[in-house]
Amino acid sequence: MNTQVILLAIVLLNIVLAAGAVIQRDRSLFFAWAGSCLLSTILLFFTYPVLAVVKLALLILMARHLIALYNTIINLDQNAELRLHDVASSLVRREAVVPRIQNFVQQYSNYESSTLVNTIRERGGRGGGLAVVFENYLALRASEQFTRLAAELVAAEEQILTARYQFNEAVAAYNRYLRQFPTLLFARAMAVRERDY
Repeated sequence: MNTQVILLAIVLLNIVLAAGAVIQRDRSLFFAWAGSCLLSTILLFFTYPVLAVVKLALLILMARHLIALYNTIINLDQNAELRLHDVASSLVRREAVVPRIQNFVQQYSNYESSTLVNTIRERGGRGGGLAVVFENYLALRASEQFTRLAAELVAAEEQILTARYQFNEAVAAYNRYLRQFPTLLFARAMAVRERDY
């Protein structure tokens, strides 16, 4: 068999494997393509050594570029993952504040209720009757602790909003990078998926 026919068959195999990896989003096809490229370069050394050296140099440059693409994808993905954990920790913080507020409101409303009832009894016990038209009841207010807990809840809600915004920004940067060319081809070949907002 003619060596040119063999080399042409190997080139066609490389093209088919690369296209299959991108279209089918199959990582194993991508690695088969990489192996086929190396094998064809080794075979090329026996027939056309100068061409093999050029191809090897191009493969090294392409490998460096693909490694840089992969590292950028990983960095953006990890940044989005970190932001997702920030959202989760903000939600945990809010969930810690809400029961404390509920407990405090229940205790304080019981206190206000008993104070108001006792005040009315005391004033009524002094012989008021119908002569008293207007009664000055005590002004019952929430304590500083309730105000502090309410401020904590507001801060927790704001932190959740900020964390969600930062997560969505990180996901947008990640997805935007995956949609760019040539990253799109590499991401599809490596079966990398976009993240949900």
